[in-house]
Amino acid sequence: MDDELITQMKQYFEAGLRMDVDEMARIYAPEYVGVRVDLDGRSLEIPRDALLAQLRKIAAAGHAMPPVDDVEYLAAVRYGDHGSVALRRVKDGKPLLYQFVWRLADGEWRMVHEFTVETDLSGLLAAVR
Repeated sequence: MDDELITQMKQYFEAGLRMDVDEMARIYAPEYVGVRVDLDGRSLEIPRDALLAQLRKIAAAGHAMPPVDDVEYLAAVRYGDHGSVALRRVKDGKPLLYQFVWRLADGEWRMVHEFTVETDLSGLLAAVR
């Protein structure tokens, strides 16, 4: 596993736990898109600006992100100026799988893509539509 990519993930999670939206905005590349899918084939794309707006609302309301002490790193590999980190978490007793894609430019890593597989997105889809 690539230790530098694991370090980037840990810094990303730490920014989320602090609700440091400015740091998260720095981490997310301008072209960032998060994609969530569930086992029934439902999907949701979350572009960078929409995600940051939601994070700002959460921070303004005084809420925090849940702990990330259940992260299990499955793979962290680098390919050219990009790298991917695959990990597993458990939420409400159900596993979630994540794939984060990072790009190295001018000596700094930026997250360009997050792909998440969840059991059921119906609640999240109802909340955003």
